[in-house]
This record gives sequence, C-alpha cells and structure tokens, in this order.
Amino acid sequence: MKSYWIGKRNNYRLTIKRYLLAYRMSLPDDADVITVTDDNGQLCAFSILSTNRVFSDVLFFLVFENFRRKGFGSFMLSEIIDSLKESGVSLLRCLLPFGEGFHELFTSRGFDIFPGRKEYGVPFGAFHYSETYVKAIEGKDPAHAVSVKDCTEAEKLAVRNYFRKNDISDKMGYDRELSVVSFDRGKVAAVMLCERKPGTVMIEILRLSAESPKFAYRCFRVLDSILTSMGEETYSWTVVFATGDGKDLELARFFSRDPSIVKEIVWEETAVLNLQV
Repeated sequence: MKSYWIGKRNNYRLTIKRYLLAYRMSLPDDADVITVTDDNGQLCAFSILSTNRVFSDVLFFLVFENFRRKGFGSFMLSEIIDSLKESGVSLLRCLLPFGEGFHELFTSRGFDIFPGRKEYGVPFGAFHYSETYVKAIEGKDPAHAVSVKDCTEAEKLAVRNYFRKNDISDKMGYDRELSVVSFDRGKVAAVMLCERKPGTVMIEILRLSAESPKFAYRCFRVLDSILTSMGEETYSWTVVFATGDGKDLELARFFSRDPSIVKEIVWEETAVLNLQV
C-alpha cells in the first residue's frame, strides 16, 4: 500500500472530482486530498480534508468496495492521523456514512462517535390512508402545484430564480418527476425536492415562502397522485423527510396520526479524535 497527498494543482484531482459526482459532492479548491493505492498502482481509497491550524474535517472517506476489509481504510486513516499530528492540528472530525462498516474502524483508533442528524420516515400507505392526510389533500384542488418535470419555461425560470435566492443548488440529483413546486400568482410558494431510491422517496428539501401550510399540502397532493399512478407497490414505499428540520417530524406525525409508525433514521455519524492527547 502507498499513500499520496495530492497537490492543489495536480491533474489527478480531476479523477477525484469525477468520483465525487456520483455522491453529489464537489471538491473544494482549498481541500487536501489523500489517495491510497495498492502495490500495482490501483486506486483503492481516498479522503478529502479541510484543515486549519486547530482542527481538520474529513469531508469524505471512501474505500472502494472491492478493497474493503483488506486494511486500506485503516492504512489511510493512520496516514491522516500521523500527518495531522506532525502539523500540530489538535482535533480531527469525520462524517461517517451510517452502517457501512466505518464505525468499528474509527472506534478502534480511539474516536468518539456521535449520532448525526435524524430523518423521519413513514410508509406512503400510512399517509395515503390516514384520515388527517385525506382531509388535507384528497379531492382538494392543488391550485397551481406541478411536477418540476412538467413546468413551463416561464415556471422553470421562476424556479431557477427561487433556487438562486435561497441557495439551493440546481445541480442536486433530485428526481424531476417526483419533485413538486407550488406557485402563487406566478411566484414560487413552496418547493419539495425529492430523490428516488429503491422503495423510498426522500424529501431532501421542503421549503415554504409563506407561513400557510396549504402550499405544502398542494405539493403532497401532486406527489400522492404521481406515486398512486405508479401502482400498488408504491404504498409500501417509505416517504423520508431528509431536510433536517424539526417541523418535518411534526408534519409526519400530523399526517400519519400515529407517532409510533414514524421511524427515526440516522444516515450518518460524526467521529471525533483529540490528536494531542
């Protein structure tokens, strides 16, 4: 195994950028990159770090699937720790994808692990057949709420302007069929950007321009119609609120009317290590 610290002007950073695109991430211009290869020069793992004089954040830690459980992750982590200790950095933090085997690796090196943000999931069927949900959306005119895919050119322009003003990246990997925008007099009143995963609809962003929840209900009305048209199997899908807003939990419980079926989901953890102990 060999490790390489990639300089800011190194062309190899382009390769790393391509890998990050699959994870909807970009490579900051000022980030440090460490790569690990096997003895034949095959890229096996890499990490992205943002470092200052006091602490370093591992923004991304990836061991390619074919090379896991073979010591590459442990080797890369050791290289990171040793390098940061030499540079005088006192604290190392890393965001870990939950349930992918990194927990044991980091705890074995003395990291303290803290739960990441919580998200809330409810079976779509529990929504669809909930009396509260039905009263809120069924049979109601969605006014002007529409799938992003079906927006007119003028509406698309309004959406892009809304994204720009609210720091929402148009490069997100949201599903344009399942994502919905509600308009009020030609202006964006609510945005619900969704990502489709196997058996799951993740609401990545749910944002209102007005206090009234009716605009969110209109978005749900359109989403419900889309999912229902896809067939009976969608009733077992999970609708996940992934925006990190505490109001999502309230909305999930309100619609389902049964707090016990609202499942808390943790997708990531934060690992922290004091390097100067």
